[in-house]
Amino acid sequence: MASSPIFTLFENDRFLVVDKPPGLLTIPGRDLSEPSLIVELRKNHPELLVVHRIDRETSGCVLFAKNPEAHREANHWFEKHEMKKEYLAIAQGELRLPVMRLDSPIEGQKALSQVSLIERLGENSYLRVKIQTGKRHQIRIHLSQAGHPILGDTKYGGRRKSKSGVPIDRVALHAESLQFPGGEKIVCPLPADFMLWVKLLRESDE
Repeated sequence: MASSPIFTLFENDRFLVVDKPPGLLTIPGRDLSEPSLIVELRKNHPELLVVHRIDRETSGCVLFAKNPEAHREANHWFEKHEMKKEYLAIAQGELRLPVMRLDSPIEGQKALSQVSLIERLGENSYLRVKIQTGKRHQIRIHLSQAGHPILGDTKYGGRRKSKSGVPIDRVALHAESLQFPGGEKIVCPLPADFMLWVKLLRESDE
């Protein structure tokens, strides 16, 4: 996975935002020989500090700080929920409402996800999810609890194949954008596999 391209989405003298490929850890796991995003990036940016993470199978925007001061400021933004984050997901089932607010606690802590329907894909739903908190697996847990697990997310009840037969070989979740407080919004294009799933699921509904 280390050979997968890692594209820079935004960079200045304080921050770096990159497009994490699916399948790549953000930080090293137990097996230190396994490639990770931060290790790959530090080959060219040895000063980088991790601000937040996304799951191994999730693709999309990840923010890093270039110095301790920037790191402290970014952590403050996340703690105060001032960093706006949006995700795209393909979930099982048809949403009853075009907009849902999911706020069940996760591990005893407050968690809020706002879900809106982009498009119905047969018996599945293409969703945009805005999160105001960043608990581990928050979107995956909330959607599963709502009866709409993400396709490919076997940990939380998702199938690896749609009812129409489209294979989904990872969690169909993409970190689409980050927006700095009162500032620039960085958008990450959909990866090829996600675009293919949308195309195939749309065609299967025709």
